Amino acid sequence: MPTPCVPRPEHPNPIFQRDAWMCLNGDRWDYALGPVGQQPTEWDGNITVPFCLQSELSGTGASLSRALLKKFRPPLASGISMKEALWYRLKLPKLPAAWSRDGVRILLHIGACDFSAKVTVNSSSFPEHHGASSPICHDITDALEGGHGNGHENVVLLRCTDHEGAAGELLPCGKQARRGFPGNGPHIATIYSNVTGIWQSVWLEAVGSSTHLTRVHAAPRAPEPSTRQAWRVALYPKLSAGYAALSSGSGSRVVTFEASLFSKLDCSGTAIATGRIRLSGHADDDDNGDEDCLEFAVPSAAERTWSPKDPHLYGLRYRLLAAKSQVIDTVWSYVGLREVCRRGDQLWLNGSPLYLRMVLDQGWYPDGLWTAPTKEALLRDIQSAQRLGFNGARLHQKVFEPWYFFYADQCGFLVMAEYPDWPGDKTRRFSLPLRYKQLVQREWRDIVERFHNHPSIIAWTTLNECGPSRGWKARGGPGGGFQAYRTEEERQQIVRGYKSFVKSLVAVVRASDRQHRPVHDVSGYNHVPAAEPDIWSFHNYEQKPDRFKLQLQDPPKHHIDGRQGQPLFVAEYGGVGMEAGGPIGCNPPKFHAGYSGGFSSTQGRLALARIRDLTKAIYSTPTLSGFCYTQLYDIEYEKNGLLRYDRTAKPGLSASALRRIFDGNHQQGRWSGVGITKVASRQKKEGPCSPASPGGCTNSAQH
Repeated sequence: MPTPCVPRPEHPNPIFQRDAWMCLNGDRWDYALGPVGQQPTEWDGNITVPFCLQSELSGTGASLSRALLKKFRPPLASGISMKEALWYRLKLPKLPAAWSRDGVRILLHIGACDFSAKVTVNSSSFPEHHGASSPICHDITDALEGGHGNGHENVVLLRCTDHEGAAGELLPCGKQARRGFPGNGPHIATIYSNVTGIWQSVWLEAVGSSTHLTRVHAAPRAPEPSTRQAWRVALYPKLSAGYAALSSGSGSRVVTFEASLFSKLDCSGTAIATGRIRLSGHADDDDNGDEDCLEFAVPSAAERTWSPKDPHLYGLRYRLLAAKSQVIDTVWSYVGLREVCRRGDQLWLNGSPLYLRMVLDQGWYPDGLWTAPTKEALLRDIQSAQRLGFNGARLHQKVFEPWYFFYADQCGFLVMAEYPDWPGDKTRRFSLPLRYKQLVQREWRDIVERFHNHPSIIAWTTLNECGPSRGWKARGGPGGGFQAYRTEEERQQIVRGYKSFVKSLVAVVRASDRQHRPVHDVSGYNHVPAAEPDIWSFHNYEQKPDRFKLQLQDPPKHHIDGRQGQPLFVAEYGGVGMEAGGPIGCNPPKFHAGYSGGFSSTQGRLALARIRDLTKAIYSTPTLSGFCYTQLYDIEYEKNGLLRYDRTAKPGLSASALRRIFDGNHQQGRWSGVGITKVASRQKKEGPCSPASPGGCTNSAQH
C-alpha cells in the first residue's frame, strides 16, 4: 500500500474506486534510453513515477550526462529521437495474500503515458497503446509467475516512444515543442517543453472475478418544469469482456447490477435510494444502443442540485451480484444533480442562464511539467482562479488529471474540457493525415468515457485553432495564407476533408456523452456549421481596448460566418504580458513576455489597467455569452499569466484588484447579476477515498 514517501500516493481515480489496489508510483523504477527494438541490458538509473523524463521531479538529473541534461531540462526541453525509446523496468512488490484467491484478477493501470506504450510482464506482451491522453489497462493475471505472483519475482517492462513516424506525420501533443523557435525572434513563446513517458499514476487493482465493471455512466435527469416529478439518475453499467465466460448461454441473465445512493459524498449513513437490474450480457461494447440502464428517483427531501453556489455531491456504491446475491465487484463513486444545455444563444445550468467568466488553465508545473507535484496543487489552482473572480476554466491543450476534476466538482468550478490536438509547433494544420484523425477520435471516446460523470465539466472542446486563422479564403496571417497553398483542387479537397473530420469528431463526442453536454467544435476559428456546434467562439488578442471593443461589437466575418444563433464566446483574449521573473528567471531577448511585447515588473498598474479595460469591453457587449482570459499563470517563456509560473503574485496584480475585474459585477444588460457567486473559503475533504486507511479508502474499507 502507498506510504507517505511515495509521490502522488492517493487513489488515482477518485470517481471510480475499489478497495483492493496498490500504488506503483515512486523511484523503484529503472530507466534507460536506448534503441527502439533492443531491450536494455544495462540501466541508466532510477526514475520517479509518475513524472516524465524531462521533469525535475523525475529524478533523472542525477544520472543523465551533462549533454542530455542540457537537452532534456526545461525550459523548452527536447524529446527523444526518432530511433530512441524510453524504457522502464519495475520489479513488482509482493501482492496481498487476499489477491491469491481463486477467480481474482489483477489489473495494471497506467493513467497516461506520452506517447506510445508497449507493456511486457515477464515474458507476456500486451497490445501497444498509442496516445498521450487516454488511460491504459491490462489484465496481467495470467502473465504473473505462480498465477498471482506471491513468492515469485515479476517484472514489468515498458517501452515508450515519443516521436513522429518516418513520414513526419502529425501527432497530437498539445503545446509540446517539436522543432523549437526558428531565428532570433522575438517570439511569443506559446509552446513549451516536451513530455516523454509516464506522466500519470501507475497502480495495480484486484477484482474479484473476470466479470467486473469497467465503467458506469451516470446521467442525472431534471424533472420537467411543469411537473412535480423528482430528479432521477440513470446509470449505464459496462462490464468486462469476461462476462461472456460467466454467462451460461445466449441471452442468459446471470449478473445483477446494484446501485445505492447516499446523501453524503463519503457514502456514510443509510442509502437514500437503491435499485437493481439483471444485466443482459452486452459486455465491453462501444455500441450504447443495447446497454442496460438502471434508473431511480432521488427522494425530494434529500434533493440538492449541483451548482457553483452549492456544489453538492451524492455518494454512490456500485455492486455486481452473482447467484445467491454473492458480491463479485464493488466500486465507490459519486454524482452531482445538474443539467447543462443550450437554449438559443445562451447556456443554461439547472434551468438558469449561465454567463462564463473563465480563465485559460494549461496544467503545467515548473517541477512536474504535465504532472502536478501533489493533488493539492490541483486544488490550489482552482482556488486561485476562484479568488480572482472566475467561475470556471477552459482547460487548454491537455487532458487534465482525474483529481483536478474531483476538486472542480467539490468547489463548484465550471470546466470546459479540451484535448491536446495541436501537433506542437506545426501550426499549418491544413491537411490532417488519416492516422492523426483516427487517433484523435479514439482518444476522445476514451476521454469522455473516463470523465463522463464529473458535474464540473459543462462542455467539450474538440479542437483548438485548426486551419488558417483568417479563414479558408485568407492569403496571410498566422498559420499561413491558405489561398496561396497548393492548387485550387487540392485546397477544395482539404476543406472537404477538414469539415468531414470535424463533423464526425463532434458526432463521436456527442454519441459518447449520455449527459448531452454542449460541444464546442473548434475553439477560435474555422467552425463547421454542418457539425451543429453548441458554442461559437473566436480568439482576439487585440491589445488596444477601444479597437477591441469595436471588433467585439462588429466581429470580422470569418469569426461568425455560418453561425446559427449559438452562444458567442470570446474563448481567448488578453494575454497581457508582464516580465516578472519566476522560476526560470527573466526571458532572453528572443522571447517577448506576451503579445505586443508586454510590461516590465515596474509597470503593474499599466498591465492591470490593460486587463481591466479589455474585460470591460466584453462586459459592455451583451451579445457575448462569456469569456476566457489568457491565462492563469506564466508557463516557461510565455509570461502573460495573472500569476507567475510558480503561482506567486506579480507586482501590481493583487488578487483583490483582479477580482474586481473578473467577479462579474460589471456585467451589463441581460447578463447583469447572472451567475455571480461569492466563493466561501471552505475546507475541502478528501472525498470518498484517501490514502489514510488500508486499501487507500477512508470509508469504503469499512463497508
